[in-house]
Amino acid sequence: MNTRYILAHGDLDGAASVVLIERLNSVADTHIIPCQYSNIDNEIETILKIEDLSNIELFIADICPSKKVLEKIHQSNLAAKILFDHHITKKGHLSKYEWCFFDENECACSLYYKLFCRDIVDDVLDEFVWCVKAHDLWKLDSPYRSRGEDLNRLYQFLGFRRFIKQYKYDLIYDLSPAAVDVIDILKENEDLSVKKTLRTQMSSPNRYIDYRGHKFAIIQSGEYISRIGNDALGSEYGEDLDYVAIVSINNVVSLRSRGDIDVSEIAKRFGGGGHKSAAGFSTNIRNIIEQRISELFMSDP
Repeated sequence: MNTRYILAHGDLDGAASVVLIERLNSVADTHIIPCQYSNIDNEIETILKIEDLSNIELFIADICPSKKVLEKIHQSNLAAKILFDHHITKKGHLSKYEWCFFDENECACSLYYKLFCRDIVDDVLDEFVWCVKAHDLWKLDSPYRSRGEDLNRLYQFLGFRRFIKQYKYDLIYDLSPAAVDVIDILKENEDLSVKKTLRTQMSSPNRYIDYRGHKFAIIQSGEYISRIGNDALGSEYGEDLDYVAIVSINNVVSLRSRGDIDVSEIAKRFGGGGHKSAAGFSTNIRNIIEQRISELFMSDP
């Protein structure tokens, strides 16, 4: 019997992708590993050191390793290998491999569902997938958007492994009375935190001009990244901005725009990636403190 390794991005889309794989095509001996871009290469390299790869299956969801590691996977004799991703900055990496699947119009969860679950008729599963997609692709007008946001709140509360364990067996857990009560409390806390962050940070003159001549602001926050980005650009404080850079204490800079500015190009300059309106990269927070943030973006204040 084969041993399966599932390496998934440590966010709602990555966890939901694992839920799909586990529900629709489970293997008894499965190892699930949450990944970020900082550790994906090392995790794969460790797997590829296994002496006999002929009974090893490798699934990679919502994240892409380096070109070097992709080629190592391709040259290996793994029993099965599949990667599905949707981040536009990785498109060129994946196009040469038949075991890699890419679609920027889908999230990883919906891409897997579209590719491998075509014959399944399941309204509950359909809605779960579309809700994850509405959240991950920031589809503000989608009828699934509200529940998608609630799924993400619950994901943040439960964590990667507990979310997968819960949703592997119950795709409507977030609609249960107990979960709804938790989500309501999480929403209240989120609203208060986001309003305070915008009030205290966006009202100050922290505007910068980047190397392309676009105006952006710096926001420091370790949570509610997408919500803060969206609300900042939609508020009176952000009317003059092209995008915002949200700096967290865990060495990540998240970029958000309204979609007319491609922030993935900025993230790519620093080894990151993402989408046109939502992207990010890892950096050394100490460097940000020691040098002006404007210098990091090669800009004039």
